Amino acid sequence: MTGPSLVDDADRRHVAELARLMSEAARIVERGEQTFLAQGNPVEFLAGRMLIIDVDTAAERISADFKAAHPGDWRALARARDKYAHHYDDIDRVLVWRVLANRFPAWREQLLTAIGESD
Repeated sequence: MTGPSLVDDADRRHVAELARLMSEAARIVERGEQTFLAQGNPVEFLAGRMLIIDVDTAAERISADFKAAHPGDWRALARARDKYAHHYDDIDRVLVWRVLANRFPAWREQLLTAIGESD
């Protein structure tokens, strides 16, 4: 399965949910890196961390066939989720920022293209 028309309905729904969550990350990014990284203001960081966890949870529902046909950071996402969910006392804020600000937007566009959607 490679083209948008060959993506099954379940994967299409799951990928759309993944893209929606990544859009929420963009709302955090809009507030700015300085706000995100401020030690006295943990709200954006905590929300960003949870979004990464939620994105991986949504990604788990996507079929292995879709993942094979559309390479991405699937394993890295799972590792990040494990760390952010279970080892939250040792999380690099800058790394979380980079995922939200850089990796999610690019990956979101790739996923939307894969299911034949756009912004």
